[in-house]
This record gives sequence, structure tokens and C-alpha cells, in this order.
Amino acid sequence: MFSADDFKKEVSADDPNEIAKYFEEHKEDFRAPPQINVSYFLLAYPPQPTDETKAQTVKTSQTLADDVVLAKNFEDLAKKYNLSVAQTGFFSVQEPGKITLPFEVLQKVLELSENEIGGPFETPQGFYAAQIKEKKDCYLPALADIQDKVKESAILLKAKEAAHTKAQDLHENLEKLVKENPQKDFQQIVQGLDLKTNQTPAFKRGEYIPQIGISKEFQEASFALSKEKPLSAPIEIPKGNCLLYFGSLTPIDEAQFQKEKDEFIKTLTENRKNEAFMDFFSDLRLKANLLDHISNLKKIKL
Repeated sequence: MFSADDFKKEVSADDPNEIAKYFEEHKEDFRAPPQINVSYFLLAYPPQPTDETKAQTVKTSQTLADDVVLAKNFEDLAKKYNLSVAQTGFFSVQEPGKITLPFEVLQKVLELSENEIGGPFETPQGFYAAQIKEKKDCYLPALADIQDKVKESAILLKAKEAAHTKAQDLHENLEKLVKENPQKDFQQIVQGLDLKTNQTPAFKRGEYIPQIGISKEFQEASFALSKEKPLSAPIEIPKGNCLLYFGSLTPIDEAQFQKEKDEFIKTLTENRKNEAFMDFFSDLRLKANLLDHISNLKKIKL
């Protein structure tokens, strides 16, 4: 494995013109995604709740649900229940950071429009109400604001290229040594080059591999190997570049294959039925031209 991190000290990107050029060529990599700022409060279950106190919280949440529909001010809504409002600060869906909202609540919040009040959303902790206070569209920061980030990215690209070059050179050398030393096994050849090797356990397609993870490129290259073609070209995976050498192949268990095939076909059929129904249902909703009157109801002055 040739990791890009191992080559970072061998490359640099100190020239301001070089950094500016890299930024111009990779602008989209630095575009900030859309961000939102969410206000929320929690109608929590009491500590060590009994059935009675939990039922009372559920009853209060039902009243809260009615108030959410008519509420015009989120802070006033929280005050009515003697609850304090918290804010997430701006975050993106791609980088939620240290957002403390439960995932299931965050999913619901992302469906809201700006300033729309939503909830209550039930969780094991209680019931959340939330409002998207502000939204920021995606934008491209100025180079001066992200210069260190751009420089680090430029260095990483150079390091990846250096790691790939090293892997290519080794591949050519190994191919030559394997042909010239048919009496030696691969481990003996590698040891002679003072290199360290790792061996995967037996794995199936799509399966997690220790130290590698789930890598389509790694697995495709692995299953392309054979006794006749035991050495792969350099394979790029998230952790770096690596070379693969054929170890062994376990033949398929025909009985197990037939069993799993039938179960897979059954599951696939059910999934396709569900997808077809959802497509039909979505099309039906569009043809029905359903209108959202809840948003208008919130604007009514009582």
C-alpha cells in the first residue's frame, strides 16, 4: 500500500501562483454547499418517567401539534410551554458537524420551508418542534478565505500522484522479477525488496474487507486475478495505491447459490413492486393536483 500521506513531506505547494492556478482549475471542489440554521425546542419526557407522566407528556404534545399549525412566532410558541429555544447555527447536510438534533428529527426538518414551523417530532427523548430560521445558497468562497484549504488540497493531489508513480514503478519491477524467478513464490520476491505485504481474508463481492473497507475498484481487480494473471496493475483506493497478487479462489457452493438466488429474486421482485406502487402513487398525486392549505392556514389572522 502506498498512501498519499506518506508522500506529503516530499511535495510542496508554496508558490502563490501555483495555488491560484490550482484553485481556478478546481473551483467546484471548494464551493460551499447550501446551509441552514435551525431553531428548535424539546418537550422532554420527565427523568425516569412513569406510565402516567409519559402519558401526560404525550397529551401535551397533542396540544402542541394544534398550536404548531397556528403559530406565527416560534419563540412565543416555546414560551407558551415554558421551554427554551436553541439554534444549530449554520450547517450543511453534507457536513452536519456537531448538530445535536436526532437524525430522524433532522430528516423531518429538511422537508420544511424557510420560516415554516414543524413538529412535534417524536423521539425517545420526547417531542421536538423546529423552524428553519435562515437559509444560505451555495457559494464560492474567495481564495483568500480558504487559501490554507486550497494549499492542502494541492499538496494532497501531488502526493497522490507521487504514490501512484511509485506503485507503477514497483508493478513494472515485480512483473519482471516474477518472470525471471519462477522458482520463487511471491512472498520471497517481495521480501527481497524489503516490502511489507498484507493478506485479506476470503471475501465475497460487496463484502467489507478489513483495512480496505468496501471498495468496488479493489474487489473488481481482485476477482479479475487468476493463476495465469496473478499480479494487478496499481489500484487506487481511498487509503492509497496498492498492488494485488492472487492468493486463492474458493469455488461457488452450488446448493447455497441456488438457495440465495431464489431469496434474492423474491426480494428483488418485492422491491420492484414497491417502486412501481410509489411511482403510481406519485403520478396519482400530480394528476389530482393536490394543494397545500396548511401554509395558508398559518397566515390567517385570528
